[in-house]
Amino acid sequence: MTSPPRPVTVYAFKLVDFKPPVVEFEVRCGSGTYVRSLAHTLGEVLGCGAHLAGLRRLSAGDLTVDRALSADRVEELIKEGRAGEALLPLEALLPGLPKVILTETGEGRVQRGRPLAPGDIQRSLPPETDPADATDTCRLFSLTGRLLGLARPGPEPESLFPFLILAP
Repeated sequence: MTSPPRPVTVYAFKLVDFKPPVVEFEVRCGSGTYVRSLAHTLGEVLGCGAHLAGLRRLSAGDLTVDRALSADRVEELIKEGRAGEALLPLEALLPGLPKVILTETGEGRVQRGRPLAPGDIQRSLPPETDPADATDTCRLFSLTGRLLGLARPGPEPESLFPFLILAP
């Protein structure tokens, strides 16, 4: 059973190499884009057929392959007792989501799984990167900069409902 077609966003499509019948390209696209389907559709439109012989993800959000560590390097760090250096801090994840800094009272409410009212919010900051897709989800931070969890708009106006809470 196939899914119905849905719109996708392609921000950039760059021809890297062409040695008939093989085409190598780079594509920068929005989430939910199936590059294999994109290649198939391009082949149909061009009347020649197409499929992917290989696929390599170079980035996901602001996480890029040039910042990645090789498996060998990770093994070295583990052997040296420095495995933590291979990990990104939780606070650095999901930079495309707005950042909401909570008051101490708001932090306590999150830890108890309670909805947040406007008075629980110290400050809201826009996303650190341009999000590919709009979302109502935001990151919740303590006054000290620790990631507390994720929230969505709550049932009351200007309220937030935490749906993912990280243990202290």
